[in-house]
Amino acid sequence: MTTSDALPRLRVPGDPVLAKPSVPAGTVKLDDPALNVMTDFLQATPITVDGETPIDEALQHMIHAGVRLLFVIGRDSRLIGLITANDLQGEKPIRHMQAIECMDRTCSRREVRVQDIMTPVAVWEVLDYGTVCRATVARIVATFKIAGRRHLLVVERSAQPGPCIVRGLFSASRLERELGLSIDAICVASSFADIEKVFAHPYGECE
Repeated sequence: MTTSDALPRLRVPGDPVLAKPSVPAGTVKLDDPALNVMTDFLQATPITVDGETPIDEALQHMIHAGVRLLFVIGRDSRLIGLITANDLQGEKPIRHMQAIECMDRTCSRREVRVQDIMTPVAVWEVLDYGTVCRATVARIVATFKIAGRRHLLVVERSAQPGPCIVRGLFSASRLERELGLSIDAICVASSFADIEKVFAHPYGECE
């Protein structure tokens, strides 16, 4: 083998993006297992961001990673919350600046940090992995409808004392893409009481 056998090396043209598997619309059915549309963090590493990160930097991190949700890590490497693209691009930054009376001094969006507007772990509502394992896609659709959000987190609780494991999440965008339908356009027969049973205890009570 000689140096002439080496492949040519190129400069990256423009701004690269990461490849993602293509799933044809309509490949998922409502009676399929819910796990078929869950992002399992044993197979896909969740994307994180430091709580001290400026929000515009976090948004760029999302764009380059191709995600709309980041898990927030604190100074001691603990999981302390999550933040979504809607949080970063919506009214939360303005409300935060108003709450700290930012209008009385020179202040800008650049000063707002992820931890200022994230959803802290203490107020998460999550799904139990054991329940999800027995559920269908239809029940996840129904849960999205009643929860009024675009992501549903799934935690796995051990029989032994200890912290929960954030096992995965459901994304409304992914679900709609794979069903080929908007969640709002899907009619599912599930009572409010039935959906309430899907929710596990808040994250902080898992220990």
